[in-house]
Amino acid sequence: MDQEKTPQQSVPPGELEHLEQILRMVNEELEEAQRSVDKMDDEYKEAQQYIADSHGEGDPKEMFQTRMLMGQIDNRGASAVVYRDRLKKTKSSPYFARIDFAPQDEAESAAYYIGLYAFRFQQQLYVIDWRSPVASMFYDFELGPAFYDAPQGHTEGRLTLKRQFKIVNGEIEYAFDSSQNIQDDILQQELAHTSDEKMKSIISTIQKEQNQIIRNEKAKVLIIQGVAGSGKTSIALHRVAFLLYRFRNTIKAQNVTIISPNKVFGDYIAGVLPEGKEAAIRRLMQRGKVAMVGDGINDAPALTRADTGIAIGAGADVAIDAADVVLMNSSLLDVPAAIRLSRATLRNIHENLFWAFFYNAIGIPLAAGVFIPLGLTLNPMFGAAAMSLSSFCVVSNALRLNLFKLRDNRHDHKRTNHLNDIKEEQTMEKTLEIKGMMCPHCEATVRTALEAMPQVQAAQVSHESGTAVVTLTAPVEDDTLRRTVEDKGYTVTAIR
Repeated sequence: MDQEKTPQQSVPPGELEHLEQILRMVNEELEEAQRSVDKMDDEYKEAQQYIADSHGEGDPKEMFQTRMLMGQIDNRGASAVVYRDRLKKTKSSPYFARIDFAPQDEAESAAYYIGLYAFRFQQQLYVIDWRSPVASMFYDFELGPAFYDAPQGHTEGRLTLKRQFKIVNGEIEYAFDSSQNIQDDILQQELAHTSDEKMKSIISTIQKEQNQIIRNEKAKVLIIQGVAGSGKTSIALHRVAFLLYRFRNTIKAQNVTIISPNKVFGDYIAGVLPEGKEAAIRRLMQRGKVAMVGDGINDAPALTRADTGIAIGAGADVAIDAADVVLMNSSLLDVPAAIRLSRATLRNIHENLFWAFFYNAIGIPLAAGVFIPLGLTLNPMFGAAAMSLSSFCVVSNALRLNLFKLRDNRHDHKRTNHLNDIKEEQTMEKTLEIKGMMCPHCEATVRTALEAMPQVQAAQVSHESGTAVVTLTAPVEDDTLRRTVEDKGYTVTAIR
């Protein structure tokens, strides 16, 4: 592929200035969104307090109107929270690609920046959604003639620029200028720059054939067939996301059903995107060394993140390139065999180093004449023979690995506390009993406040039961959780 990597210092100044402009607008919009959320939160609490103070003795019409008002505030507040959270994600990485497109019979090209979400500021569109018709040209065409189909009609023209960005925490790490379709080697470049943030979605590395499947609007039934690790499940989920965007006025998330053979497969579906697997590996690495076994494109980020990445020989090329070890027989039974062989090899190296050090610690001073006052000398002929003997012993000890039994598990390391460690990690939960939540808007407010804490992995909040179940990655004092919730105007009655 004809492409070029551009480090940050060589990114065109226009791109840096454009990113700064976008970030200024995102920050301004984010501040306004936060004010809107806070305002609706205050209005809801006032209405809630009015009902509480009335004790059911107020005018029935006023009470009814107040409850209707609370419902309206709740709906607007939930939308405002979603919009605010989306802006927070946009702030970190506003877009991942740019295309310049000149419609037919027009000399000037217009620049389109493509992101995970569309971004508007003061009624002007600055970033288009990756699912929009215009964005499809980024995946489908090389530089030159191109077209897209939108509800308004068919538009033809020319692509004059295709550029892909890696933006992390509001800074451009690098950019690709490409004249061809995005292929797997871009993903390999992505994996070559491992960092502590979560890996981004494979949206930015969708290939032309995959894009055609995702955006197909004519076929009522689609069957996706491919080899192991080709990304079939990811394509299916991205197609769901596209259809929800394209037909957002008629299709809702509630209309989508995923049928899986068992719960294990369902859990796999839930974590199929690369950033989910990579995040899970990072959490496990906090407890010790981690090995990851994978075979697909989506496994590559996790294989790179793990201390040891193990790829299946029949898997995707990207996974093989990202791994440290490749199982050529494509059998998972070779994983423990590879671990046994690595331990035996390391043990053999330690033995050779020990005996070489012991041998030379005695032989070198003896050959140098250090022990002549004690009457100990070494004939040069014997010294030469001793050196040869040293090399012979080291090689012979290394050759013992040929006799090593890879399938013998009698000497495997036993980890009696492994299951206890997993159980402890899985049961690190606290349940808060909260008074004052009356609607989904209250749930969203409490959940957002709790999940903003660095030790909180997830929070399940229910206004019906009046509880919040918090999953923790590190210990947190009860008083800290209590203050976090009560700062939002709710009362924590118990923590267990």
